[in-house]
Amino acid sequence: MSNRPGAVGRPGGAGRGGPEKRNLGKPKTTRKATGYTSDTEAIKNGIFDCGKPEHAAAFERSLKRVADYIRREGDKESVLVAEGIETFSTPTIPIPTMPGRIEDPINPGVMIENRGAMIMWEGELRHLPTRRNDLRNGLVQSYAIIWNQCTPTMKSKLEQHPDYPNFNATKDPIALITEMRNIVCGKEAHTQDAWSLCKLIKFMLGEYQKELETNEGWMERFHGMWEAVKQHGGSIWSHQSLIRDRAQDIAGAGNVPTQDQIRQAEEAVEHEMKAMFMLAGANKGRHSKLRTHLENSYTVGRNEYPANTTELLSMMNNWKTDSEQKQYSHAQVRYEDDDGLTFAQEGEQTGNDEKAGAEKKGVTMVQSKNERRKGVLRTSTYQKGGGLEKKPCVHCGGEHGLVHCPEITRTQRVIGTAR
Repeated sequence: MSNRPGAVGRPGGAGRGGPEKRNLGKPKTTRKATGYTSDTEAIKNGIFDCGKPEHAAAFERSLKRVADYIRREGDKESVLVAEGIETFSTPTIPIPTMPGRIEDPINPGVMIENRGAMIMWEGELRHLPTRRNDLRNGLVQSYAIIWNQCTPTMKSKLEQHPDYPNFNATKDPIALITEMRNIVCGKEAHTQDAWSLCKLIKFMLGEYQKELETNEGWMERFHGMWEAVKQHGGSIWSHQSLIRDRAQDIAGAGNVPTQDQIRQAEEAVEHEMKAMFMLAGANKGRHSKLRTHLENSYTVGRNEYPANTTELLSMMNNWKTDSEQKQYSHAQVRYEDDDGLTFAQEGEQTGNDEKAGAEKKGVTMVQSKNERRKGVLRTSTYQKGGGLEKKPCVHCGGEHGLVHCPEITRTQRVIGTAR
């Protein structure tokens, strides 16, 4: 093989001086570039990146993964560290309060020391320095874990921040994730706040549930975008007319809403608007019928719209799609007797099978090849002597078929295929 540069691995090469043969029959394949992953196997995909609006939505998801990992795999005081990361607040261990004196059970009216409580309090005091040291070590460890989850782009952004030398020297994970959140939300010192917030809101309103994205995945991604807007200081739900009307509904007609009722109304409107935006971005192919149903229900006086994203997720998961409804519309009808037995249609069956006998009683069914493959039961009338003969009702013996039996209640009806 030639030692010329580029000769090694050349497909279809003809050697020195020869024409290069091109393989036109097979498409050219390229190696797909892989994204950044961390060294921690359990959370290798829970990374923090920046530069695109979708990274704001991924920030909340990755932060939750990291907090759960620290809570699960961290050393002592890891629970406090994880809670601090989730709430963006530096955890502390305060000095326990000395227990108060209690009344002497022997001498009423005489206050004495609560010795049992004092023993526990003294023990907490003795362990306080150790616990605080463990908490400090846990915070330093979490700083290293979070930093390792950052992409090179995120690390470069952080290193350019004016306060980076301070929070890097102290290994403060709360200051680190706070600045990371500002970066992914576009809230940086060199960016104009209104412009970055406008881009973030525009991106969120333009997002929608992907074709193969689960409802839970869409909810998680939407929640991340919503929180990114809130952390930026923006709001797309604060509509004064809605809040005023909701507060008046809470206070009642003729009453002036209190401050607590107004705050309650603000919270309710935020949750409701969040659910409305999530519903508007839901996949049309799967959830258009749900939106139409909610609109039609409100038209006839029933407000069935979800009050929050949790209710909406339940609707999205349990609402039957068009294909499922079509299956139910073509399903066969079966009935349950009072004793709980499910049957299709029962009667006498006469055949020519000598081994089986001349006449048998049982369930008469007809199945095509496709129905046998799918397990579908279809009832049939009884055939005798080349003609069709109606049999009496097997439930009550009346002059009618089982389908028209007046003793069969709606609660006994089972719609579906045989299981």
